[in-house]
Amino acid sequence: MKIIKDITVGSLKFTSEGTDTQRKVEEAVDKALAVAIPGAEYSPAFRSGHWDGKKHYYDFTTHSYPVGLTDKVVDTISDSFTGRVQYVIDDIRPDAFVDVAKLPDKLTLDSPKGKDTFILRDYQVTAVKRLFENCTGVINYSVASGKTAIAAEIIKQLLPNLHDDERIAFFTNSSDIFSQSIVNLEKFLSIKVGRLGGGKHDVRKVTVCMIPTVARAIAIDPEAKLNLTPRERITKKIANKYYQMFKSVASPRQALGNWLLMFKPKNKADTALRATLSRVYKGSSTDLAVINSLKDFVATYWETVKKKNKDKYKKRKRIDDFLKSVVAFVADECHHSKSTTWIDVLLSCKNAIYRVGLSGSINKKDPVITSALDGIYGSIIARKKSIDMIRRGIIAKPYITMIPMTEPATIAGLKKWQDIYKQGIVENTYRNRIVGALAAKWSASGRAVLIIVNQLAHAELLSEILTSFNVKHDIINGAKTETERTGELNAIRTGKNKVLIATSVLDEGVDIDNIDVLLLAAGGKAPRQVIQRIGRVLRKNHNGGNKAYIYDFIDKQHRILRRHSRERLQIYKDEEYDVKMLKGG
Repeated sequence: MKIIKDITVGSLKFTSEGTDTQRKVEEAVDKALAVAIPGAEYSPAFRSGHWDGKKHYYDFTTHSYPVGLTDKVVDTISDSFTGRVQYVIDDIRPDAFVDVAKLPDKLTLDSPKGKDTFILRDYQVTAVKRLFENCTGVINYSVASGKTAIAAEIIKQLLPNLHDDERIAFFTNSSDIFSQSIVNLEKFLSIKVGRLGGGKHDVRKVTVCMIPTVARAIAIDPEAKLNLTPRERITKKIANKYYQMFKSVASPRQALGNWLLMFKPKNKADTALRATLSRVYKGSSTDLAVINSLKDFVATYWETVKKKNKDKYKKRKRIDDFLKSVVAFVADECHHSKSTTWIDVLLSCKNAIYRVGLSGSINKKDPVITSALDGIYGSIIARKKSIDMIRRGIIAKPYITMIPMTEPATIAGLKKWQDIYKQGIVENTYRNRIVGALAAKWSASGRAVLIIVNQLAHAELLSEILTSFNVKHDIINGAKTETERTGELNAIRTGKNKVLIATSVLDEGVDIDNIDVLLLAAGGKAPRQVIQRIGRVLRKNHNGGNKAYIYDFIDKQHRILRRHSRERLQIYKDEEYDVKMLKGG
């Protein structure tokens, strides 16, 4: 058998192995690559036995998997089938086209502020060079480390080497980051970049893409609800099933002959199918002739699809042609790559020799995230924690104050998480008034304050308290338009407002460079989310401020809230932040 390493996917090609051996190998590989999803045991599908609670990376239909998991596949076959299965690794990936040895030690970009040349810092240069040494990888750098500049430099080095029909994609999941990335890349690169998202389909050499937009496009099925004649249905079956079946075997003509001997028609359609494939067999004297004849059925079928479902065919072909042209991509906030949507989109870039993931918050304890990142990008090739940026004087130093909270004590016996969170966090008047008082105090002293919540209902309750304190403020959330969100962000940036309440819409990537105080009212424990939220206040503000004041709670009212608080506290300690514990509660 062969283990084939292509650009984005690896695959198994069986030759002389029998059906039973093939089944056992594929089941072993599937088991080795599957990872348990944390919390899956609470899912109704898991409890009813309809789902095993795992994310599976092996595809039995295409016999493929994300190529970065090849080492695990090799180890599985070697360990489980020693002496019984012989294999070779066939690396069919094309050569890289950027020579890292020719990159200078000093790398520069145009300034996004439109003034002076931007000179990359040493750690940014390191990340660029490591990417070109490996072709793929995750750059795990903290907030304000200049990840967009790193991405722009990588793109800059790639651009002169592209052919006319080759493109670079910059993927993001957020409409705010989408707009922000277009602005920054155009200024860094001094070019007009394309955009796929926000109702736009403008493809250029460098194109910023919304993952949801691309996902919807590749989900278009031009074959759906086709009214086919009996002959057209046979053509479809040959194109979609039998061409795929016979093109992957060692001897297509022999395999087709064996199939004809074994196949027993059950109806008129089967009889017609067998007769058609029999004509292919008799009219083809070589393996190549068989494959070429089957290819003709593929071409004929898609001409039928094009004719009968023109609009869907055109839309799907347009996105397929774009993804096929992508020879390099950058995925911002790549920790989202564990989702099926991201995996489907990114692995559709089958010619992307260079694949870069950017993230400041990767939960290395989550096996689903680590497997997805390994599969798509390979390993983490460069890492910088926020403490590194603090020591360099690039970001503000955080001073975290943990406030003990024992009210309301009546929730200790609650069982349902929704009730615990609602009464212990969202509708906790005592806790909310502390948040409001802190916001009033700091904003009165001229400081800009950001309050983070998880639910809009919580934001509205805090808004009522701030109004009672005569504190001018805005609420920003994902339900508002991009224009509304931009206006609210500009109000806090310019000092028109001093307090902004935000839901998770600001968790990732949005630049706010003058927040002095962060009030973490939301609770929770997710490491990635906690680090991202802290990052919103670590950017040095335009007045040169180098201190960030952060308030969080040690919620003692319920054992789950207490555990979450301790996990957040541990994150702060792991990040080497300055933490002060208040007494009382």
